[in-house]
Amino acid sequence: MQNKNKWEEGFKLLVAYKKEFSDCLVQAKSLYCDYKLGSWVGIQRYKKENLTSERIIRLDALGFVWNSDQAKWEEGFRLLVAYKKEFGNCAVPAQFQYHDYRLGCWVEKRRRIKDKLPTEQIYHLDRVGFVWDIQEYCWEEGLKHLLSYKEEFGDCFVINNTIYHDYNLGLWVSRQ
Repeated sequence: MQNKNKWEEGFKLLVAYKKEFSDCLVQAKSLYCDYKLGSWVGIQRYKKENLTSERIIRLDALGFVWNSDQAKWEEGFRLLVAYKKEFGNCAVPAQFQYHDYRLGCWVEKRRRIKDKLPTEQIYHLDRVGFVWDIQEYCWEEGLKHLLSYKEEFGDCFVINNTIYHDYNLGLWVSRQ
């Protein structure tokens, strides 16, 4: 009976977690309400073959992600979408931490393994405006600001420390 109670406690907390965060993507070492929910989730994945069909159905109905690689993908993607909503683009800096998640590393890895990604993941990344080539993106951003500057001032004579619309246009021009 104690085993059932422990399982029910974990499931109840997972339901609460989903209500709060809209998903079941609990990080492996996560504590939730002083409960090792990340460990509980990992155990469910590992022991799926030994779970009763009732438990599997309940977890499936909740939107449980059985594959940990898929869970990592979904967590990174969810945070990328949140980053874009907050910052207006998907040009995540390489070392950037977002909500205690190494989103910059996640993004860099997608760029590095693009040829190995499933078509579906590439499709989702493209839909949110994923930046595959950060150097090209930065160059295009600079050019866009320079063209706007020229339209406003009639020339491209930008001095070194010029900040134009919160963009360091002077630095970009000097690097060209």
